Amino acid sequence: RLNIYDAASYTLGASDIVLRTSTGQVVAGSVVLDADGKGLSFVKTGGLLAAGNYTLQLASGANAFTTAGGKLLDGNGDGTGGDAYARAFGITGGGATLAIGEIARGPGQAINLPATGTGLPITLANAAGATRVEFTLHYDAALMNVSGVINGAGLPAGSTLSADLSVAGQVKVSVVLGAPLGAGVVELVRLQAAVPFGVPYGARQVLDLRDVSVNDGAIAVRDDDGLHVVAYIGDTNGSQSYSTLDVQRLQRVVTQADSGFGAYPLVDPAVIGDVNASGNLTSLDATRLQQKVTGVDRPEIPDIPVQPTAAALTLSSASSATLSTGAGVSDLRLAATPAVEPPRAASTPVRQGGSVQLQPGASIDLAAGYTDFNLGGAADQAQWLEEWLGNGQTAQQQVKAKGRVLPAIRLTPAPR
Repeated sequence: RLNIYDAASYTLGASDIVLRTSTGQVVAGSVVLDADGKGLSFVKTGGLLAAGNYTLQLASGANAFTTAGGKLLDGNGDGTGGDAYARAFGITGGGATLAIGEIARGPGQAINLPATGTGLPITLANAAGATRVEFTLHYDAALMNVSGVINGAGLPAGSTLSADLSVAGQVKVSVVLGAPLGAGVVELVRLQAAVPFGVPYGARQVLDLRDVSVNDGAIAVRDDDGLHVVAYIGDTNGSQSYSTLDVQRLQRVVTQADSGFGAYPLVDPAVIGDVNASGNLTSLDATRLQQKVTGVDRPEIPDIPVQPTAAALTLSSASSATLSTGAGVSDLRLAATPAVEPPRAASTPVRQGGSVQLQPGASIDLAAGYTDFNLGGAADQAQWLEEWLGNGQTAQQQVKAKGRVLPAIRLTPAPR
């Protein structure tokens, strides 16, 4: 099992991938393995590699780099496996940079940075005189749903934006600026996206910027790719929940007792634990996480969503209703059965924004799962629903299950 980072509770060993500057400083970053297991991408945290000389070392060992069949890496190419691979290289150049950062967001969460904002910013730096910017973002459509692109806070008045989302896993963006950019960093656009439920927890993807052009190529530009980790920010032990153990693991990294989080051996711990988005792990991050664990609302740490699910209820024999999915429900399955007939095995899918007409006396199963939910707090679900429909009200109710609020489901009385 490859690792860059380790913790005492995991004992994964020394880093299998080490990138150093000419002064010997280790470069912090994360690794995403290729799907075929034959390659990898190293994503530096917090910007591009600065101009200078670097050395890369890849370890050889049973828990390090091997072939699929278990043969050890032959780093020096002498025909005998077991030695590390080392390479020296240099970085030159500078100028304009288009960048998208690193972020951890888990299943069901919007990809907002900061968490209280809207969208993931894409910035352009050192592009004085720019009037037109074009690029394509490549991403893993299995790990992220992209719904749109909006103007960034730094765009000059009169700027126009177009985005093509027609190809899954790609977003083509073109920005015509209302006035030439000055020096410094400008928030160009924000990517609107969310992580779907059901994706593998801990999965990683490179947010790959390609085909970048500024002023039709007149201004040289480099791309600074980003990283998305499918994880809830602050969930340092990878349990998909928050507890004092997360705080303890974070404190160990802050005090340098551990180099990272064992649950994420290939991810820079700053991506998971930097809850206040300062760019570094500090005791303040641990304090904020402790507050979250004890029930204090921390806007930097989004709540962990509950996947939409509910149980069954019965409509009054004198009423009918239409059930529609709410904005947070991606695929609701229900069975509608007239009370005079045996239950039917077939179910009807209701997609987001869809609806189905429920006949008087129908029994509906909103999904398999919780059995102790209600639609507003009444102990007698059927009686409450009958009275609610009888009053001719139209409302969006929060479905509550085991003390946690699920995405809203809308029940609208049928026309009388």
